[in-house]
Amino acid sequence: MTKTDQPVTVDTITHQFKETPLDIGEVQVRGQTGYSYWTPLGAAGNSAVLFWREGMVDIRISLYGNWPVPDASHPHGLDDLMVKIAESMQTKLRFI
Repeated sequence: MTKTDQPVTVDTITHQFKETPLDIGEVQVRGQTGYSYWTPLGAAGNSAVLFWREGMVDIRISLYGNWPVPDASHPHGLDDLMVKIAESMQTKLRFI
């Protein structure tokens, strides 16, 4: 989680995390618009990512592993799992 005043956009993902997000898809997360994408990790597999904003906080979930790269037969295969994880989170944010 990151406290920021920047909106969540594809540009935010690219510049803030210095990642090369591939196959970006827009998803609804906890009543907010978010993005799911994957990033290659070389021999270690890849990372499926879900990124969204709640209030002044950006939240990012990453699942690392040897996941199948999204394609026409398996588009964003981990989106449902990541959204379920996000929906199950109970957040109480307090910044000092």
